[in-house]
Amino acid sequence: MLFLSGCDDGRDVNLTIPTEVYLVQTGLQTVGFPESGDPQAVFTVYKGGYNDDGVTVRLGISEYVLDRYNEERATNYRMLPETFCAFDTRSVELGAGRWKADITVTFHASELLAELPSGSEWVLPVAVTGISSGKVNADKNAVLLLLQIP
Repeated sequence: MLFLSGCDDGRDVNLTIPTEVYLVQTGLQTVGFPESGDPQAVFTVYKGGYNDDGVTVRLGISEYVLDRYNEERATNYRMLPETFCAFDTRSVELGAGRWKADITVTFHASELLAELPSGSEWVLPVAVTGISSGKVNADKNAVLLLLQIP
């Protein structure tokens, strides 16, 4: 009979994995237009890595992301002017006790319906525009919020 035993408390001494920031929802995401009220989109910013480092993540609108998306997929989405929406925050602090944060973008329904043609499609390209430390996952750094005007 062979019996193997080992001691492992589940922690590796001095093991650190550098910070990497990314968006959980990426690519083109359709935003539903509710029967009443303002349309909203929620996406998550995530801090990966095995460390206690804090990081400030800044978000913004990126016309470059939309241009690249249109070129790569032979689409012709138009960028939604930023005046039609509001972010609950554009900067989040992540660290040892908080490794993810939800961001909400609210679209102003009354203005959208009054000023944009019915049946038109608009995209708000949101990207990680800066971080205080670590790196951004280049494949998961942007979400394109597609809004279809009823």
